[in-house]
Amino acid sequence: MSQSIVQAIKQAVDEPLIAVFILSALPLIELRGAIPAALLLGVAPWQAMLVAWAGSGLTVPVIIAVLRPALEAMKRSKLFNRISHCIEANFLKRTDKALGDKLSEGKKLLAIYFFVALPLPMTGVWSGSAVAAFSGVEYYKSVACVLAGNLTAAVLLTLICAFCTSYVDIILNIFVIVTFAVLIAYVLKIILKTAIKGKKTHK
Repeated sequence: MSQSIVQAIKQAVDEPLIAVFILSALPLIELRGAIPAALLLGVAPWQAMLVAWAGSGLTVPVIIAVLRPALEAMKRSKLFNRISHCIEANFLKRTDKALGDKLSEGKKLLAIYFFVALPLPMTGVWSGSAVAAFSGVEYYKSVACVLAGNLTAAVLLTLICAFCTSYVDIILNIFVIVTFAVLIAYVLKIILKTAIKGKKTHK
């Protein structure tokens, strides 16, 4: 599977560093998928780390600033009203689970940092920025915290891949499988909740 992914990347973008930058900015993939892919493309570990961190970091200030206003706008649309409420409920639940409601601002920032810093699927800057957006923490502090956590994740993942060179393709395969499994489960959950809410509304 990993070799097919690498071949597809090579065909789509000739320059490996540009490909890594683009991949790392995409949701789900982020630097967690971009760094192993970069090493399979022959990119030096330190270059993979810096380029992937920069690419994924571009999305952080935008997500934190735009997410809540975008959901509020979606609520005013009949087409997206139910979906936006379900998405918001999931984000609020995830934020509450990650941060709780009685933590000080400093502890919330620390929790966001560790959430993003762990190089696991679905805990990258997109999820971390969503948590930060609903945390009530000051904007610039949230952005700095997510970026710091993302840098830690980049360093950790690069070290893991660099010391386990023979297993980079396995790491990428596991990442892809786990990410898509979680995504499918998340989408099905939203669809189910939306359907149940729709039935209750019509009663």
